[in-house]
Amino acid sequence: MKIVKRKDKASPSYWEERLIKPRYRKGNDIYELSNWYAVMCRDRDQRKLCLQTGDKKQAAERARDAYCLLRLEGWCAVMEKFGCGRKKVERKRDLLTVQDFLKKVEKSQLLSPRTFGVYRQAILQIMGEQLSLTAEEVRKNPLGRLSGKLLEDWKNESLRKKLSNGTNRGAAITTINTLIRNAKSLFSERMRKAIGMEKLHSPFDGLKPFKEESKRYVTKFSARDMMVDANRELKKDRPEEYKFFLLAIGCGLRRNEIDKMLWEQIDLEAGRVSIYQTPIFTPKPGAQASVPISPYIVKELAEFKKVANGQFVIESKGRAKEYRCDSISKKLNGWLHGKGIREQKPSHTLRKEYGSEICRKHGIYTASLALRHSSIATTVQHYADKTLQVTPGFVEEAAKKME
Repeated sequence: MKIVKRKDKASPSYWEERLIKPRYRKGNDIYELSNWYAVMCRDRDQRKLCLQTGDKKQAAERARDAYCLLRLEGWCAVMEKFGCGRKKVERKRDLLTVQDFLKKVEKSQLLSPRTFGVYRQAILQIMGEQLSLTAEEVRKNPLGRLSGKLLEDWKNESLRKKLSNGTNRGAAITTINTLIRNAKSLFSERMRKAIGMEKLHSPFDGLKPFKEESKRYVTKFSARDMMVDANRELKKDRPEEYKFFLLAIGCGLRRNEIDKMLWEQIDLEAGRVSIYQTPIFTPKPGAQASVPISPYIVKELAEFKKVANGQFVIESKGRAKEYRCDSISKKLNGWLHGKGIREQKPSHTLRKEYGSEICRKHGIYTASLALRHSSIATTVQHYADKTLQVTPGFVEEAAKKME
């Protein structure tokens, strides 16, 4: 008679064969939970334990650990270690669809409609690419499918595909990291509290973005010559483009800020432009401020204000829902391309040039204030402090005495 050796329950291989993923029905659709479960029993008390991972090998090891702890100390110790309090949260996440989650986030009103749209697109794109699903199909899937393993696999696979398609490595990494940052923002601690899911585990915890190349801005054109050319070629025949140009390079304003700028926001007597919320514009967090304008810019804008036909600085027939002056900014970008600015967003390069000049003359801290960055770390990432470097004078004085 053949003797079959039974596998030891204290071995992960025993549990790997017995792990399950429960299913549930919602409407006419059947879904499978993302986490592995193991069924264990002690003293006729049988329970289904959530192992809180979608990785089978890791789940088997946790099941082995849980079983050993169960034999020694009982269910209370097991549930305390493996998350009795988190069990309901994990199941709630598994039952919650991506669409349900997005509705909660949108309803919180912590994000502007435009920002929410960007973040929503990021999570739909990541899951859609990795699971080979359409955006509509992703919406119907459980949020629990967005696991750390899925994100890590998507990150590496997305980079491989982009490189094989001939995409520049630096550009590919920037795109992937941007998608990660945007989608991750939906799971911030502040957001989870706002939607009543404080204990919800963020699948982005532990996910490290790719290391990016230096983003330090390097001047590649003469701002002085560009100002002269703009005055000669744009001021008379293309005044709206010229005003757009002045506000970008002379005040460091962003495209959306310029697009919806009102004349009431510009104090020509004080020589300042103020960024604040208006009926059609909401500034980025921390971007509300008052920015000084140079006398030359004040003089130029004063001439245009005398003949203004409306409340907006840049006159356009476009709608204010997205960009009123889309056609104007595109024409300006074409002009800037002709002047040698080959970046993807030429008009934004004007803002960078503004920041670079402020940093060169007055230091990184002043540049951070002028650019209205959320933190000085952002400024340091994009600009090098080129101000005069000094050393403590007492060192030289002491050295002379010791000679």
